[in-house]
Amino acid sequence: MMRCKKILPVMLLCLGISYAQPPMKGPPGGNKSPVIAPFGPPQMDQKGPMPPPMIMDVAELEATLTKIGIAQNKIDKIAEITRKFISGFNKNIIAIQRKELDIKEELFKEKPDLKKIRKSISEKTELFSEIEFAQIKRDLDIKSQLTPDEYDKLKSITMKKFKEMMPESMRKDRPHGDREKQPPPAK
Repeated sequence: MMRCKKILPVMLLCLGISYAQPPMKGPPGGNKSPVIAPFGPPQMDQKGPMPPPMIMDVAELEATLTKIGIAQNKIDKIAEITRKFISGFNKNIIAIQRKELDIKEELFKEKPDLKKIRKSISEKTELFSEIEFAQIKRDLDIKSQLTPDEYDKLKSITMKKFKEMMPESMRKDRPHGDREKQPPPAK
């Protein structure tokens, strides 16, 4: 139960990022998808648009794997694993958005049916669970294609890239004093 309490808010924050964005365009085959990241949107309490989602580009992943020296057959397998994940992820996000619309539609009624709302919330929670499991499966499937050294190199490059993509205000390596000097969010 404690783990669920920690994960659900993170997922909801990340879902908020994807809601605020127009559909992503990229090459056919679904080569781009939002990456669910645990730091959420930096401007949650501020007025204005949400920041763009972090994008995982399969072509860039393939280039990174080539740079590391991964064999082409492994690169092809990893790209396919990633594309399958993206496809399932996108389907689940659409289903979550539908459930969210069902809830909003019910709330517009004069007498909302709480049973319908509870059912939609439960179904959304299940979809979030499917996304989390799919992420874990994707990561394990990719790891199984690589040697420990190759995996460590990929992980290091990927973490560095995500850190660079993170908004400055969310980076852990920022001195704590800088955080304290920031003005409180406008109310």
